[in-house]
Amino acid sequence: MKSFTHKAGFIFLSIVLFFTLLSQSLFNLLIPNVKVGYASSGRITKTIETTGIAHTTQVKTIYAQHGGKIISVDIETGGKVFNEDILLSYDKKDDETKAQIMALELERKRNFYNQSLSLRDRLAKASTDRYIILNRENEIKQIKEEMNSKQGDIDYLENQYNTYSQLYAVGGISQFELNTLENQLRQLYSELVDIQLNYEILLNAIQEENYRNELSLAEAESEKSEKLEDMNYTIEDAFIDCRLAEIELDSYLKNLAESRHETSLYEGFVQHVYVLEGQEIQNNEKICDVITPNPVFEAEFELSNEEATMVHSGDEVTIRYIGTQVNEISGMVIAVNNTGVTDNSKTIQVVFESEEIKDKQAVTLYQQESSGVYDYVIPNSALKYDGSQYYVFGVVKQEKLLGTEYYTRKIPVYIADKNSEKTALVGSVNLLESLVISSNTPLKDNQRIYVEPGDEND
Repeated sequence: MKSFTHKAGFIFLSIVLFFTLLSQSLFNLLIPNVKVGYASSGRITKTIETTGIAHTTQVKTIYAQHGGKIISVDIETGGKVFNEDILLSYDKKDDETKAQIMALELERKRNFYNQSLSLRDRLAKASTDRYIILNRENEIKQIKEEMNSKQGDIDYLENQYNTYSQLYAVGGISQFELNTLENQLRQLYSELVDIQLNYEILLNAIQEENYRNELSLAEAESEKSEKLEDMNYTIEDAFIDCRLAEIELDSYLKNLAESRHETSLYEGFVQHVYVLEGQEIQNNEKICDVITPNPVFEAEFELSNEEATMVHSGDEVTIRYIGTQVNEISGMVIAVNNTGVTDNSKTIQVVFESEEIKDKQAVTLYQQESSGVYDYVIPNSALKYDGSQYYVFGVVKQEKLLGTEYYTRKIPVYIADKNSEKTALVGSVNLLESLVISSNTPLKDNQRIYVEPGDEND
């Protein structure tokens, strides 16, 4: 009888376990099925491959790629020019002044970022019981007066700097005078940041003294941790602001350097000059006609707006064509046109020399660009967009009574670069955190998911 009771109990427990596992398996079939992976370091490679028709003529018209007020014309009718010779130069004083203002703004953002780091370190090292606070109303009033006075000085110098910039643009003052005023302005910015930091420290000290008699040491430490967390968010935002400002300034300086001159795209003799010194011209206006001695071809290619960012006027590109075999030669971009067949495309014009290519022969433009190494690269399938913010889903592992369960965690991200397969992110994702790479259904934040077997420890 006792043996029978043991067997019956064992059978009952087995049945309960069987149906529990069965219900868990059925539930797993109903929840989203995902594949997970990790962000990794890597490069973003972009490729252009598109076809155009080659045309040839010995008289080539060179068009302006930039535009502006001409301060010198370096060619004349009948003169000899070589490829990349300077044809004319533009007045770029206004653009140089804008670049200086952008550099000043970048330095201000860097100072704020560094001061935030310093303040966080001082807060992290500070004892929660270090202040002896007396009546500091007079001290607060004095610091506020210093801030207002310093801000007034900055406002005055900023107005004076704008006036000096305009005078410099027309030759009214020297570069030295403008730089001297700019250095004074930088010093005032730095002094104002120091005063603001001292004011913040004083307010924090007074606040801690007010709470010190009411809060326990544990509560004070908790409050300090919250402040440090807030500072970390501030520092992350400041870092992103600095990085974006650096990218914007680098791009502007590159464009400024490229737009100072117009250069020849051909070798030959100048047949006609269309421009004069002191004249203001626009993009795509004629500069000159050049008679070329060699068989020079020109082809037009259509690119998407994203592909068009990879090429600029004067860039060397690869042209492929079919002769006795598939051959490659070098060409040069002579124009990037803002209009294409559709609103999402642009056209570029490329010139190249060849003894084999025939007039009206199909040729292929092939261009590949590889970025530097990014710290965080993910597959495009992991990237999501909700209409205002890009994000990815992290995977949170939780141990429960019936086993391990997995849940999603929505993580906002910032895009640094991308191609058709991968996306590079700016400092938002932990390399050690599992990410959802793909899912059989759309996901939500904090949603339970089923991780495919073999992915749990990816």
